[in-house]
Amino acid sequence: MTTIKPAILLLFLSGFCFSQLNAQSGVSSAGGDSSGETGSVSFSIGLVDYISISNENGSVDKGLQHPYEIFPVTVSEIIGSDLSLIVYPNPTSGIVNLRVEETDLEKLKFRIYHQNGNLIMVKAISGPTTSINLDPLSPGVYVLVVSRGDQPLKEYKIVKH
Repeated sequence: MTTIKPAILLLFLSGFCFSQLNAQSGVSSAGGDSSGETGSVSFSIGLVDYISISNENGSVDKGLQHPYEIFPVTVSEIIGSDLSLIVYPNPTSGIVNLRVEETDLEKLKFRIYHQNGNLIMVKAISGPTTSINLDPLSPGVYVLVVSRGDQPLKEYKIVKH
């Protein structure tokens, strides 16, 4: 009867263990990496290995490339406006608070526009803090315009996750 040498057994077992490891893989017809002065990007073309799973709790997209987008959050002030406002949290997942640091709230209102320019909501600002419910809106970039009467005073980009 022959005995198996420990070195051969160890080699056999390690080969078996490594054969069971899996990494992210997929089949695409083309792709690559590109970079320039403003950044870099990697891409794949013709992704044929893609699975999407979703339920009431969320969704998962299994594939090779997933986008990572950065939206600038900006404030535009209209010339001559000294209105002090704070919009928080931004980005948001639902509720945005608009805090007005001014005692004269007469005729102040806000409008929310979709990034394509469609007017979504118009409401009067009646107190120092106004909560704006964005839960019914889909994720995206919205524009919040604060005005006195019909004169715009400040404009904010709001990102909803």
